[in-house]
Amino acid sequence: MGTIGLILGIAIVAVVLVLFLRRSRSVFAERGTEGTVTERGGVADANRFDIVQIPADEAGAREYILRDDKTGARIQVMTVFTRARVVQVVIPKKHLGQGVEFELFQAVAANLPDVENWTWPQMTVEGRDALARYVRENPGVVFYDSNGLQIR
Repeated sequence: MGTIGLILGIAIVAVVLVLFLRRSRSVFAERGTEGTVTERGGVADANRFDIVQIPADEAGAREYILRDDKTGARIQVMTVFTRARVVQVVIPKKHLGQGVEFELFQAVAANLPDVENWTWPQMTVEGRDALARYVRENPGVVFYDSNGLQIR
C-alpha cells in the first residue's frame, strides 16, 4: 500500500506541476509587437485581442467574438462566405468615445481577411466617420449600415 500511495502522490504532484507551468507560460512569454498594422489596416496584437469561434445560430454561418483585454470591450460577428454582419458591440462606459469600437473592428478585420462586405449595426457619428475613413483606405471593402445604405 505504501508504494502505491507514493507513486499516486508523485503522479498528482506531477500533474499539478504540469498544469501550473502550462498556465504560467503565457506570463513569461515574450510580448508580441503591439499595434502592428496588417496590410488591410487591422491591428495584429495577439496579446491584446483574443478571438474565439462560437456556435452559429444559422446553418452555414460562422460566429466569432473578439475581446479586447485592455479595455474589456468585445465585438460579435457572424460571417457567411465573404459577407459579415456585426451582431453586437459592447464597450465599457469609461472607454466610450475613445475609438475603442474602431480598434475592435480593425482587429476583427485582421482576423477575418476574406470578408469583403460588412453590415454594421447602428453607430455613432464618430463610428460612421471612422468606417468611412477605413473604406477609403481599403477600397476592396464595402460597408452597409443598419438601414442597408452603403458607407462611403
